[in-house]
Amino acid sequence: TVQSMRWSPTSFEPKVQRWFVREMDVKVRRTLIVSTVKTTQAWLNSCSVTRVCCRVGDFLRKTGRFDRAMTVLEKGLKIGNLHSAEGGLILMTIGHVKRNRGDWDGANEAYEQSQVIHKELGLTVTLTYSALLRNIAGVKVHADVDLYDAIALYFEAIEIHRQTDTMLTADAASTLRDLATVRTRIDDLPGALASLEQARELREQLGNLDSPDGALVLIDLGRISHKLDKGEMAKKFLAQGMGIRAMTGTMTTKADGDTLELLVNLCLEFADYAGAKDALGKAIEVYTRVGDPG
Repeated sequence: TVQSMRWSPTSFEPKVQRWFVREMDVKVRRTLIVSTVKTTQAWLNSCSVTRVCCRVGDFLRKTGRFDRAMTVLEKGLKIGNLHSAEGGLILMTIGHVKRNRGDWDGANEAYEQSQVIHKELGLTVTLTYSALLRNIAGVKVHADVDLYDAIALYFEAIEIHRQTDTMLTADAASTLRDLATVRTRIDDLPGALASLEQARELREQLGNLDSPDGALVLIDLGRISHKLDKGEMAKKFLAQGMGIRAMTGTMTTKADGDTLELLVNLCLEFADYAGAKDALGKAIEVYTRVGDPG
């Protein structure tokens, strides 16, 4: 009953999320949530119906239930106030669902609607807005259009991290790596290297350089360094990055085999025969696993 649903604000939302997954009857869901809002003032003060729908929808998205996610998110828009911070957030989450489905045009439309709301409400120096800019840029990069606009959006997202004193976060490091990827596409290799160095330093300070995401930063640093004829630096970064991927069990693709091949050649160039032998053994192992002769 509604009376028995008197949880603390911190424990209420996860239980609502689990209930959403089990029960998808829209009328029952709406009645129960609205009734609970009316009777549980503590919960009403801690979050909105729209925000709960947004979190549940995002949870369903992350578990691959895209149709159910859209049902919850669209209901959240109808129940709540579209022209609000929560409305902007739910539109961004709808963009995520559409992107996951491969509907990049639909994702871009949802992201841009969310951007309009954030601008009209003056919510442009927030971490949510920074994430939104990163997603809009990501759509442009995927379509391989307006790459300079994408770069400007990534810079704006990073500036928000600086203004909100959140540069020392994994999100800021990931944004810097995304920026480096686009700078590489337009052949701004020195700029890409600078962005990746910043990302590496941030992850080092955060203590998560020895992670799959940290490994990707190091591998990108190695590849860019190689293109800039910085062979010894490239060798160091590639060896470190591939070592982390081996340690974390994420060395599973043909691209890993290709990277290891490059590392073999660099090791031979600098007479590191032990390193070359180790990298070659790992490359053969990866190529064998993915069914590619290499």
